[in-house]
Amino acid sequence: MSYKTFGQLEKKKKAVPRVSIDLQNQNHLQKLLQTKRIVIIDVWAPWCQPCKLIANDYEKLAAEYSNIIFCKDNIDLENSYHRDKVTAVPTFFFYAHGNISKFQGADFDAIRNTIKKLSQRSVAKRK
Repeated sequence: MSYKTFGQLEKKKKAVPRVSIDLQNQNHLQKLLQTKRIVIIDVWAPWCQPCKLIANDYEKLAAEYSNIIFCKDNIDLENSYHRDKVTAVPTFFFYAHGNISKFQGADFDAIRNTIKKLSQRSVAKRK
């Protein structure tokens, strides 16, 4: 497991305030993409232990990077847009600069590094 050891799965973490938004459907995603901002989607499931482990850190990133839209897409819901686009959870989708990238797993460092790269590219494009 890339994010935490299995021994830490049972530990309860203090929840942080929720900043991300729930993705409703494909139309909702299209509206978010029209903002021309970076959009990150955490594709998760309530039964997924790694999803639960990374949830607080994902919310901390959402609070830190207010210029980026952070969303969550629960694959157990009927209207999940990404349900048929993943083979494992959590999977993170990064919509930025007309491109889509994704990776699987609760790897906080990979998420943060991807955000930093995309943010730097956004700043460079504005100059």
